[in-house]
Amino acid sequence: MKLNFLIIIIALSCILILNSSSLSAQTIAFTRNDNEIWIADKNGDNLQFVCKGMYPDISPNGKYIAFTASNGIGYVNIELKEIHIFKSIRADRSYGPKWSPNSNMIAFNCLSIPHPWGICVVDLEDTYFHILNEDGSTKYARRPTWDLEGRYILCHGDGNILKIDLNGNIISKIPYNNIISSYWIANGTRLSLSSDGNYLLFDAMVENERIKGLPEPPIAIFIHNLLTGKTTRITPVGICALRPCWISNNKIIFEGFTENDIKGHQGKYEYEIDINRAIYSVDIDGKNLKKLIENGWQPSFSDGFMAEPEK
Repeated sequence: MKLNFLIIIIALSCILILNSSSLSAQTIAFTRNDNEIWIADKNGDNLQFVCKGMYPDISPNGKYIAFTASNGIGYVNIELKEIHIFKSIRADRSYGPKWSPNSNMIAFNCLSIPHPWGICVVDLEDTYFHILNEDGSTKYARRPTWDLEGRYILCHGDGNILKIDLNGNIISKIPYNNIISSYWIANGTRLSLSSDGNYLLFDAMVENERIKGLPEPPIAIFIHNLLTGKTTRITPVGICALRPCWISNNKIIFEGFTENDIKGHQGKYEYEIDINRAIYSVDIDGKNLKKLIENGWQPSFSDGFMAEPEK
């Protein structure tokens, strides 16, 4: 009898562990209120406050959130709530961290006077820091992201989409017009590859549209098929949609707002945070648009199943 009882207890414990893992395995990190970083599950439920910060990016293994702090770039251990601010970063200003696929390095934008804004990388252990374009070869490069294997950086600047290796060498340079001829990529745009490597996700300003209350054209979300060369708009007219990220090969989440969310905030710009914002999900064919989280922006997502950091 005691043996049977012990087996039942072990089985129940395993079920609880598995359920706990499944809840934490797919996580949305986002910002709300006064630069507070929160997390939620894939459906926008089980919301939890984590720490103060901006531009959160959750690591692919789901353990950490990198963020922009008032005193630099840092990351927080989600489970332990321990915060680390990088000390090896030599820059006057830094923002917009992005994790490598193995959760071992972070790329971000930095300003190191007298050099222009550039792309930097730092390792998780805070022992390695490198400015990729300190010689000015990729002047004004913005919003770095990683290829699927962490071998190079994708970013944009000077009218081009750039592919840069980790030594700062330019691998390729593609003019915007080869991908989007009638839209405008802003400084805040971040490019993102789908996990199968077939699509490039980004947001861009739509010059010939207007949303009442905005002093400039709205932003919409697009995907570029790297196999066919075709660019398709995902989000509908009437919603300003920005900062997209993948949650699967056929679904994304993004920050968005409509004309009703601007009322009382007339004359504000897309990037000003006191417009009523929400986090939405939508299929890449534009179907199944759904509001997931009220009062949320700057989303990122982790499925929690990527490789562990190398030791």
